Amino acid sequence: AVTVLYPTEEAIYAGTEWSMYRYERGSASWTKVLNFGTKDIIEAGGDIYSLGTNNQLIRHRVTSADTFPADSGWILLPYFNVYDIDTDGEVVYCATFSGLYYYEPTSASYRVVYNLPRVAYEHVFVLDDRILALSKKLIYSLPLEYRD
Repeated sequence: AVTVLYPTEEAIYAGTEWSMYRYERGSASWTKVLNFGTKDIIEAGGDIYSLGTNNQLIRHRVTSADTFPADSGWILLPYFNVYDIDTDGEVVYCATFSGLYYYEPTSASYRVVYNLPRVAYEHVFVLDDRILALSKKLIYSLPLEYRD
């Protein structure tokens, strides 16, 4: 069963419980691109990010020469037990058991969002200029400008 779809201009990514696939619009063909179950797929800073069913963030630096053989070019980022991801286009926001963090591609590091409580978040959304973080009991809202 497909758990997530993510369309781009060149392709459509489809995540399943066991793998991730890429449908090439130009050649009308499917390729298996990742041998990890996929809960979510986003794009930030020109790269594709996948949230694995094991709650690990995975990064792929997309280039125009990509042919996407299985597991090629994908980087498992340090394990951080991430429950959900979203992006503002620049960084990847991560809902975790110990607060809201963001992965910064330029420094290749996770940073905590100190202006939100350090509680377990199940979901994160970026809507317009706000971060919405959902815990079991409350929904927290923070303007993007106050992230740091």
